[in-house]
Amino acid sequence: MYGASGCDGEYAIFSDEESGRVAMVDYLRNEYPNHTLEDALRQQLPPEAGPKAADRVIEKTGLDPRQKVEELTMDQLETVADTFPDVAGWELGESYDSDSAAPDWVEDLWESPTDAGETGSSEAATTSDDAPTDNS
Repeated sequence: MYGASGCDGEYAIFSDEESGRVAMVDYLRNEYPNHTLEDALRQQLPPEAGPKAADRVIEKTGLDPRQKVEELTMDQLETVADTFPDVAGWELGESYDSDSAAPDWVEDLWESPTDAGETGSSEAATTSDDAPTDNS
C-alpha cells in the first residue's frame, strides 16, 4: 500500500526515502483524519522509537498536538514526515536494478530456481526423501 515495494514482515519498504515520506503523508491524511496529530503519531510511530517519540516530532515541527490531521496543510504534513527518518529510526538500504551492475550475491538472487535446475546436473534435479521442498 501507499507505494511500498515490499514489507519486512512488520514495516513497509520503499524504493527511496522520498517515497516513504510521501507515503507517510498520505497514510496520516487517509488513516487518521479525525485524530489529533499527537494521537495519530502515538499510534503510528514504532515502539522502538520510544515513548516520547510523538513529543519529539511535535517539538521539531512546532505544530499544535491537539490539531486534527485533516486540518493540517500539506506543508505541515510534509514537515511531520520529514522528522520520521530521525525520530522513527528509518533505515536506508540499497537497491539494485537488474539492468545495472550489482554484487554477485544480488545477481544470484535474481536467478530463478528453474534456471539453476537447467544446468544439466543430475544432482540439482534429485532430492532426498528427508529433504524439505518448497512447492510454492
